[in-house]
Amino acid sequence: MEHHLEVKFSEKTIFGHSNGGLGALSFYISQNHLFDHYIVASPAILWDNYYIQKNISNKSRNESIYLSLSNNGWDYPIESYKSLIDVLNKTNNSFKFRLNEEENHATNGLRTLLDGLIYVNNKNNKIQ
Repeated sequence: MEHHLEVKFSEKTIFGHSNGGLGALSFYISQNHLFDHYIVASPAILWDNYYIQKNISNKSRNESIYLSLSNNGWDYPIESYKSLIDVLNKTNNSFKFRLNEEENHATNGLRTLLDGLIYVNNKNNKIQ
């Protein structure tokens, strides 16, 4: 894409919510390392019998990844994400998980995008 547009990106960030979150996580688990930052809200991880959890590598990664879930509405129970969160905690020092208790599935995307942009662009990786 950079060649086609004749531009050079210094960093690339992907954001996805729900099925888009599944897509962003699919890029994260691929071997291509296309993005520097991943912002993922309420991903639809049940797809293909937990494909993401079954295929995530235990190798260390350094791209920042911000993952959130809402606490009510249509999100799957947090227990469904436990193995994914555990692997990301162990393999990525720039991983941040947040449970947005005040949000639901429909509103969690915008909250996550805003907080995630702050997180991945803050050199200390902290949300204000």
